[in-house]
Order: sequence, then C-alpha cells, then structure tokens
Amino acid sequence: MIARHSQIRQQVQEMSSLLARPGHIQKIYSTARYLCLQVRVERKNVCLYLGSGGGFAVLWLSSSIPSSFLRKRDRWLEWCRSHLSSALLLNVTMDPLDRSICLRLQKAGARQDFYVSWIGRDSYFAFNDGLTGSCFSTLIGWMRKVS
Repeated sequence: MIARHSQIRQQVQEMSSLLARPGHIQKIYSTARYLCLQVRVERKNVCLYLGSGGGFAVLWLSSSIPSSFLRKRDRWLEWCRSHLSSALLLNVTMDPLDRSICLRLQKAGARQDFYVSWIGRDSYFAFNDGLTGSCFSTLIGWMRKVS
C-alpha cells in the first residue's frame, strides 16, 4: 500500500492531537513490511506503524501490535530498539510538500530526530542523535556532525 500525502498528513494530525503531553516509546516490533512503535500516551497504548518500503509506504495509527507469527527479528529492529526504545516522543511533524515525517524524541536529556521519507516505492530513514552528535541515514550510514 502506498499512501498519498493527504492520507499521511491526516495520520500525523491525529497523532499530534494525541501528543498533548509527550508519549513514551515502550516497545518496537518489526514485520517484513512495517516497523511498529508502541507509544504510551495518556494512559493508553497507541501503535504507530511505518511502512518499510517495497511498495509499503504508509503511516497509520492502530491500537493493536502485530501478531507474533508476523514479527521478525533482524539488525534493523535491533538498531531501532537500541536507539529509539524508552525515548519520549515529543511530536510528529510532516513536510508540507513531500511524504516525509519527523519524530522528535528526547532520550537521556538530549534531543533526537528520526526522519522517515517515502520516495516512490522505497522508504528511507535518517536519525540525528543529539547525545553523541552523530547522524545515521539508510543512504550513507553513520557520519559525525561538523560543528
């Protein structure tokens, strides 16, 4: 499923309305097609699904986690768990012209940004770590910031 800009914008607006106070990323799941972030917001759990490319360029909210037989464990999941787990989700924003979103996070007192962009049928991720001053992108890998 490839979502249109308006569909993604609607989901971002819904998530933003839920985030009157920061949400806590509790668990992260991965399937062959999606990355699922389970966020605790206002005494309830919300699952934020991000399409991982290959024709699955979508963002949507749900109340249920993926079934256990659909889940898989891989390097991408472990990377996401090590960098995103137990972070506070401050807000979700969207680029006004492109199918790209930004998850503003806070972990260990430092601000972090997790970007997701869907270009055509592919999905690209980028991560800016304010704690270590490094950036990661699925296009180029790790690099140090130049101050």
